[in-house]
Amino acid sequence: MTIQSARVLNISSRGAQIEVARALPPAGMCDLRIQFEEGEFAAHATVLRCTAVELGTNDTEGSGVLYRAGLQFGDLDPESLAWLSANVLYADA
Repeated sequence: MTIQSARVLNISSRGAQIEVARALPPAGMCDLRIQFEEGEFAAHATVLRCTAVELGTNDTEGSGVLYRAGLQFGDLDPESLAWLSANVLYADA
């Protein structure tokens, strides 16, 4: 199992867009774990797309190409979905 740091750019109840230092293979599976002050969110996800976006510096990986990956969550259990909705997702006013 490979572990790499990621920056979450966008998250919803169905998936997330993340930025990583190493490409993720499209159609590959991954586990996403996000630590918040309120607790941890974890989900199994499928990589829908991954593209090189820019040269940059990643705090943990050094400099090089950064990749943006679109992830689709597998079925979230009701508890995970409720936690995500209560702590992360915001309804439009």
